[in-house]
Amino acid sequence: MTSRPPSSAEARSRARWRAAAARLAAVSGTLAERFSQHTSPFVARVDAGRLEAWAAAGLRLWAEAGWRGERLAHELFASAGTALPLLAADDVGRWTALALHCAGQVDEATFLRTLPVAIGAWDDGLRAAWLDGALSLPPRLALVAYRDLPAVLERSTAEVRPVLLAAWRAAAADGAAT
Repeated sequence: MTSRPPSSAEARSRARWRAAAARLAAVSGTLAERFSQHTSPFVARVDAGRLEAWAAAGLRLWAEAGWRGERLAHELFASAGTALPLLAADDVGRWTALALHCAGQVDEATFLRTLPVAIGAWDDGLRAAWLDGALSLPPRLALVAYRDLPAVLERSTAEVRPVLLAAWRAAAADGAAT
């Protein structure tokens, strides 16, 4: 029994994934290996842009987080099994930025292992607004918004969620949440 050959779209996706791994290998062979190990099951299942964003976020963590950077990039890649299906490509950078923003309140590696599952059912706009809103808060409140707001929004109807999130963001912008 033979497997079917990959479609041209699958082949392009696999080539983009390999190129992302090669960018990682240019700075750390270990990072590239960890990325490949944890993201390979998703190559045919998610958009290649999401895999590229995952690699780019790992590179940013490695470059910007000082002595913690490589450890955080490893944790990011290890979280792929649960987090990668929940985030759009545009969310990955926001999410890792939020991990660094909340660093004084929680270990960043712990943060990367605890993405709220409820966000997987949200549309891209709501998820982006939630991440942007949390990033706009002081770290202590950002962590609360990250951990607790998804459950609150999940108990609301889909139509009400954006309204509640907009009100919450407005309060944060006005300083009412500090």
